[in-house]
Amino acid sequence: MERETTHLKLNYIIVALIAVLVGFSMLFINTYLERNREEESDYSTNWTYNGTSIDTDTLSTHGGVISIYKNLPDKINFNDSLCFVSANIRFDVYIDHVLVYQYNPPKNL
Repeated sequence: MERETTHLKLNYIIVALIAVLVGFSMLFINTYLERNREEESDYSTNWTYNGTSIDTDTLSTHGGVISIYKNLPDKINFNDSLCFVSANIRFDVYIDHVLVYQYNPPKNL
């Protein structure tokens, strides 16, 4: 009976040690991931139109067809994205002169 009690206590100690080890591992992994999280880049500036820098907030004044350009860095973070807010617009996205995305909704009446 005393031997069973000793084994039971030993099992509880092992389970407690494993729980503490898992807890510390989770804290370490979370700290590591937070420290290595990359900041998202801001791609809202330095767009060009006809070779001239342009304020993207004033694009609505151009009307008709417009092509704007921006050279993006060679390395882009996984969390980075380009977001275009528009109404009644169609656009194509090219990377190195290759069409990679096309948005062409039906025209509103």
